Amino acid sequence: MTITEIAPIIVFIAFLAYVFNALREGQVGGWCVPAAVSAAFFVWTAVTVVQEGPFGFWANHTQDLWGNQVWFDLFFAVAIGWALILPRARAQGMRLVPWLLAIVATGCIGLLAMVARLFYLEDCSAKA
Repeated sequence: MTITEIAPIIVFIAFLAYVFNALREGQVGGWCVPAAVSAAFFVWTAVTVVQEGPFGFWANHTQDLWGNQVWFDLFFAVAIGWALILPRARAQGMRLVPWLLAIVATGCIGLLAMVARLFYLEDCSAKA
C-alpha cells in the first residue's frame, strides 16, 4: 500500500478514536489536540502543495460528482464549525476577521488552529 492509501485509513481510525472518546469524556486533550492536528495537517498540505502545486485540489474537486460532493461537504463542515464556535470565540474576545481569513485560505487547518486557540483561552479563563 502507498502512503496515499494508508494515510486516509490512519486518519479515519484516529477520528473514530477521538469522537468516541469525546462521547465518554467531553473535550479530549484540551487545546493541544486541535493544535497538533492543525500543525500536522499544515505540514501534510505544504508537502502536497510543493509536490502537486497550489491548485491541485481544483482538478480533484471538479473531475466528477464525488469530487463535487467532497468539495460541498468540506464547505458545509467548516461553516458548521465556524457557526458553532463563533459565540464562544466572541465571549473570549478573539479577533474574528483574521481567523475567518485564515479559515477561508486554509479550510480545516485554520479552523483547527482557531479551535485550539479558543480552547486555550477558555482553559486560561477557567484557571483565573
